[in-house]
Amino acid sequence: MGEHGRLVWEDDRLLQERSSASALEFIRDNTIRFGVPTSVREELPMPVALADPHARLLENFTAAVRGAAELRVPGEAGESAVELVNAAVMAMQRRTVVPLPLDAAVYDAWLAERIARAASEFERNGTPIDAF
Repeated sequence: MGEHGRLVWEDDRLLQERSSASALEFIRDNTIRFGVPTSVREELPMPVALADPHARLLENFTAAVRGAAELRVPGEAGESAVELVNAAVMAMQRRTVVPLPLDAAVYDAWLAERIARAASEFERNGTPIDAF
């Protein structure tokens, strides 16, 4: 889609919005304040298997636990995804590169410091931390 539109996930449907002009051309040529290019919105057909990916994963997990299927997504893949997200958040907050694999001791210390700072902020504002 790029500068000619976007994909939107809305109400369990995948929608494609195509603009009449590229975003760059519209920004350059538009003379109307708060103008918006015209666009066409259409639903993209989704295979049933993709319509509710979480339900499909849970069905597969249940079948795997019962011995009726192979696990499609092993736990290691989920663990790697969590590590990647943790590293991305840490890199954003520290404004520096965070190498992978993530050093657990460095991450734990950073997270403990952030939790302590947040708890202190809650208490300073009069909100007890156990209220959450």
